[in-house]
Amino acid sequence: MPRKPKTPPIQCEFFLWKVIVRKGVYYADGRHGNSFDLGKNSLNTRDYEQARANLKRLDHSKALQFNLTEDALRSDLSEITIPDGWERFMTHCQRPQVMGGVSQNTYKRYRAVKDKHSRFCESRQLRLWSQVTRKTTEQYGYWLAKQDYAYRSQYLELNLLVSVNKWLIDEELLPSSAKFRISLSKAQGSDTYCYTREQVEAMVSHCQKTPSLEWMKNVIVGLATTGMRIGEFVSLRWSDLDLENNVIQLTDERSSKRRKQAGSVRTIKGKRGRTIPLHETFKTILKQIPMHHDGLVFHGPLGGKIKPDVIRRNLIKQILEPLSSSFPIPVGEIGFEHGRLHSFRHYFVSEAFRQNVTEAQIMEWVGHKDSEMVKLYRHLRADDGHRHMQRLNFGTAPEQPSPIMDETIPEITLA
Repeated sequence: MPRKPKTPPIQCEFFLWKVIVRKGVYYADGRHGNSFDLGKNSLNTRDYEQARANLKRLDHSKALQFNLTEDALRSDLSEITIPDGWERFMTHCQRPQVMGGVSQNTYKRYRAVKDKHSRFCESRQLRLWSQVTRKTTEQYGYWLAKQDYAYRSQYLELNLLVSVNKWLIDEELLPSSAKFRISLSKAQGSDTYCYTREQVEAMVSHCQKTPSLEWMKNVIVGLATTGMRIGEFVSLRWSDLDLENNVIQLTDERSSKRRKQAGSVRTIKGKRGRTIPLHETFKTILKQIPMHHDGLVFHGPLGGKIKPDVIRRNLIKQILEPLSSSFPIPVGEIGFEHGRLHSFRHYFVSEAFRQNVTEAQIMEWVGHKDSEMVKLYRHLRADDGHRHMQRLNFGTAPEQPSPIMDETIPEITLA
């Protein structure tokens, strides 16, 4: 087999570099032929022309590290383009999670922000990261609000831009003078609709009357009595259940080599496993479900692997819409028809609070470290407040008069 021709070293402005390729990604090796050991560095790209451009910046960055440059070079570092800066940051996010890399879902969310922000900058003729200042970032925030993006989306995206700016400075791709901050107010509360007990009972009853929705009844009871996220629910395995001890044991498997090899790794938001007590209603359903060869507990209406989106569509079309007339809402208000799968998690937490389960116990069941996060799920009804108020004794009740006996009323005797 013929050997690949060796690539000659590249002499940049300050150092000599050997460019190599590993699994399609370009690297710059500066350990030989220089006065300093510059190490082997990823150029974070699979494109050769982009690798050459990144190599130039790396050469400048290393020169700064060893104090070989002048102030003019420092200003040159601010010339990193917006697409290049985003690409470097996204590559940084993909590092192994043990090194602080983000989950796949978070990466996808960041990628959507990257694409949106890049389009915005292009429309404003912003080409360089040095042009992404506090003022232009605030303008991006105004644009998000005008496009009617949700409050939490605006918060996440603006906060991410500040993080990218800080990272570029830490990596010496931007001068420290480019640093900026934005004052952001974190959203309080949640507008996710929380079902009532009457509504959940109506949904279960509706499914029981429709044989084709029996599988949806199982889903509703499961979500309502466990508080699991839909992703956790659809990946529930028989090995997670201990019917004898009445518990569900959810484990985060991102560190399991065996699960990775089997292609069935389960990751849990927050990276924390937890134990959920098994409610008797849900246990009864589980005992009636036949075991499948794939080890999963729940399957779709045709017996295949169940998908969250299939459940969501059936919930809306087959359950919420037919029952919406039974639970009308005022125009412009959020009500029953706006409920979704995550609403069952809110329902679970709210019912647990209403029935005097401690906050610490609820946090353990739903897998939250922060009590503020749990409070987002807590929806108290008007009758809850009235019931608790009547239990309080303020010492203000008037004395009740003694009953007056009317001697003319004949005694009532029981035969």
